Amino acid sequence: MTALPVKPVATLIGGAVGAVILLVPRILAGHSGALILLAVYTGIVLIAYIIGAVTVGDFAGEFFRGLLIGATAAMNWAVGSILYPSLFGSAVGAILAIIAGVYPFLSVFPVI
Repeated sequence: MTALPVKPVATLIGGAVGAVILLVPRILAGHSGALILLAVYTGIVLIAYIIGAVTVGDFAGEFFRGLLIGATAAMNWAVGSILYPSLFGSAVGAILAIIAGVYPFLSVFPVI
């Protein structure tokens, strides 16, 4: 298998777009919007996966790869911010939710 050139700018832009698309509804809707957020996430991931698979190696393919990473990181944070505070307390739960969201988002940056 040959290595494809990585386009970190496209991946970073896609990651930011994916994160914002899911962070805004979660912040505005609160805990009651979890099902709406899940529906938005499912739609974004399905479309981004199909387009990303067709355009692999292009700028668009890297953008949609970043979109998948950003959307997943934001969804991890959204679910963690609902579940972790009730399991571990508000302070520890908030920290764990942030870690659950930030850690996977770091994969949009290329390895140095």
